[in-house]
Amino acid sequence: MNTVYNRVSMWAEHLSMQEWLMVFLVAVVIGAACLKGFGSRNNY
Repeated sequence: MNTVYNRVSMWAEHLSMQEWLMVFLVAVVIGAACLKGFGSRNNY
């Protein structure tokens, strides 16, 4: 597990601002897709 953390942290240190923006946008899209159905269930 420590090896995975080290590799991810080394990769994250080399990201530019544009790459961080893409990571953020992908995370927002995935989060929105996961939360999409929560407001549509009015009748249980």
